Amino acid sequence: MKRSALVGAALWVTGMVGGAWAQETLVTEKITPDVSTMEENHPMIFELRDRIQNQRDRINRGVDDNTITMEVATTFRGVLESVEKQMKIDYKSNGSEKLMKLTRDQFITLNTLLDSNSKTIHEMKQTFYYYDPYFNHYYDDLTVSDASSDRVPALEESHPMIFELRDRIRNQRDRIDEGLKAKTLSEDQAASCREVLQSVEKKMGNDYKSNGQAKRMRLTREQYLACNTTLDTNSIAIHEGKQFFYFYGPYYNQYWF
Repeated sequence: MKRSALVGAALWVTGMVGGAWAQETLVTEKITPDVSTMEENHPMIFELRDRIQNQRDRINRGVDDNTITMEVATTFRGVLESVEKQMKIDYKSNGSEKLMKLTRDQFITLNTLLDSNSKTIHEMKQTFYYYDPYFNHYYDDLTVSDASSDRVPALEESHPMIFELRDRIRNQRDRIDEGLKAKTLSEDQAASCREVLQSVEKKMGNDYKSNGQAKRMRLTREQYLACNTTLDTNSIAIHEGKQFFYFYGPYYNQYWF
């Protein structure tokens, strides 16, 4: 039931029309941008392309670790292809096929579609971590059933929540590195976000020890939720740093018609 609802949500995204204003973000530090000439002229286009590539990578990782099925991955990829197709149609309708320019409303519509697709990709992976057979076996001493249709490494079967946290930490480190490379995050911002990740790893280690589970790497539900909430906050900070560049940086006023 849960998987069917999520697939339906992804299909709805493909046909969704209309836009919603992007939520204003609060960023206190100005980032000095350093990107290619074309990206300077078309920052919003490059944000959309970055997001499409990032979602493709997330889908591929989900397929590889069996947290996303091939059928669902095909649906998610269809959303991304529809966004790319609509971008090209919008360029042409604007008479800017070579310049690749969008109106504000066109950009917001496409960005909203990617928001919805991103949320559904995340929820599908959460289905595996939270609702699949491994969840009920995690917080007690029962052995994970071999009858599960989702196949992952043996250690991950025994410690799914630990591996979700590790996946998130690794993913956020990759996002920070990408932000530094593109100069959409400053060195100070990157250092601050990395410090949060180190603190989560340290807390996980301390929690294993306090539980008498240093070797088995088990957390209580409350310990897991505390670490996951911290990673949620850090993820938002990384995102807002990048949004500052795309929405409030010096190229913004040069972009729109």
